[in-house]
Amino acid sequence: MVGSRSISARSKRLLLVQKTPASDLGANSIPPHRGAFILVVSHTIQIVWFKRDLRTLDHAALSNACKSGPVLPLFLVERRMLRAPDCSSLHWNFISEALNELRDSLRKMGLPLLVLNEDVVSAFTHLLSAYGKIVIHCHEETGNAISFERDRCVRNWTREQGIELIEYPQNGVIRGLRNRDGWSRKWNERMNAQIIPIPKSTKAPDLRITGVSLPSSTDLEINQEFGYENKLFGGEKAAHELLDSFLETRSKGYEKLMSSPISAPHHCSRLSPYLAWGCISSKVVVQATRARVAELKAEKGGLSSEGPRPRSLTSFLSRMHWRCHFTQKLEMEPQIEFSCFNRSLDNLRSRTPNANLLEAWRSGQTGYPFVDACMRYLRAHGWINFRMRAMLVSFAAYDLWLDWRLIKDFLAQTFIDYEPGIHISQLQMQSGTTGINTLRIYNPVKQGMDHDPKATFIRQWVPEVARLSISEIHDWGTDNFLRPTVDYPHPIVDHAEAVRLARQRFREIRTNANYKSDSEKVRQLHGSRKRATNRPRKPARR
Repeated sequence: MVGSRSISARSKRLLLVQKTPASDLGANSIPPHRGAFILVVSHTIQIVWFKRDLRTLDHAALSNACKSGPVLPLFLVERRMLRAPDCSSLHWNFISEALNELRDSLRKMGLPLLVLNEDVVSAFTHLLSAYGKIVIHCHEETGNAISFERDRCVRNWTREQGIELIEYPQNGVIRGLRNRDGWSRKWNERMNAQIIPIPKSTKAPDLRITGVSLPSSTDLEINQEFGYENKLFGGEKAAHELLDSFLETRSKGYEKLMSSPISAPHHCSRLSPYLAWGCISSKVVVQATRARVAELKAEKGGLSSEGPRPRSLTSFLSRMHWRCHFTQKLEMEPQIEFSCFNRSLDNLRSRTPNANLLEAWRSGQTGYPFVDACMRYLRAHGWINFRMRAMLVSFAAYDLWLDWRLIKDFLAQTFIDYEPGIHISQLQMQSGTTGINTLRIYNPVKQGMDHDPKATFIRQWVPEVARLSISEIHDWGTDNFLRPTVDYPHPIVDHAEAVRLARQRFREIRTNANYKSDSEKVRQLHGSRKRATNRPRKPARR
């Protein structure tokens, strides 16, 4: 039985149709990091260390801890991570909202949420001193270099202390892979595993350490450059409500409407921040979506005019697969946070930015109305749809010739759904530094005409040009229009010339033997096995 009102009826139905109890770790379940579930004596305190898994449904660490003895849920306010250049108050505010709801959900189970504001190893040292015997349960995490180092330090400390550390997978990212052979099959096995129900009431130990209240982003001195409007509210309940509304109605036309910044906010799932911070699991989303596809196919052959069609949700499922596909790249090669996939491209672009170009791009003052509208929208909301993110990166990479590492942290701070593996992989793909992908060069004028044909979005976010006609707005970035005197910059670069030079530079470096050998290494390690690697891919029209 599900023990929280925050879980939707659709998720409850998924639990009811499971053939075997999810509490039994069988062949279809996600096992602990070292294999079988480990039973420990009752007086050993089971610490559940919450990180990017701020939920109670489908939480292997919480479920198995509750079967082992007194449980102490723990969240650590990690100042080093929160003050890192890829973090902002946007992230912490979302996390805080999710933590407040998590605390309420745990309280219904009879458990407190202990919040400590100290270094990870120091916190566990104090807990060991207070309780004598502890076991640490947590989910695996594929994060930035800071989180990688933190987890390594915790593993070393637990080995030195003789403490059991049990790490559980929570998505389709697989540790220890040497290549991508068979990865999609393993991903499907993970997604088909039993959904783990919320544990029933369980015993909590006496609190022997005083926790702290959640500090504000100001108290933590986190980057607060941006003020956001209408952002999504963190927490498990909001995640399930969004999933339900997407599957029931909002996904209608998803595969077409997700590309425009006008229609995408409603027709995209908007689950990305909830998946990034673990308010809902990938498995729950995938299984609920598959169940909805089956329902739609059974209803009038899936041709209902009122609701979504199976094709829309199938398109969404492919993106759930992509999430783990891109995160797997960082899991297998952590160096890509700092180096190009293809190492021969590390010095292709200067690491010293043209400050004027970088600032114009960051502030939405490039003189390309659609680019600037998208950047301003992103800075106001902390979210924009995927195609517009790709265009912003493409413009920085090819039109302004900026290295992806110069824009990495700024965009990370700005994306409420920042997830390092996806972020870094996509930045490099859109910048052309993987060595195995087609150059993704977007024409900013064409993108505006395709996805904002009436210039409605541009007029809202670039009011400087609002009084101009549609053709005048779209022609602003071309030679077809003599620009009137308005308080808006002329284009800071010529798109056609910038792209010509970019293509020329790539043609030159691709003749280098190191480039070819490095590209083959990337293909063998990271290339998708769903399509033959020697099959040429037609360049997309953008």
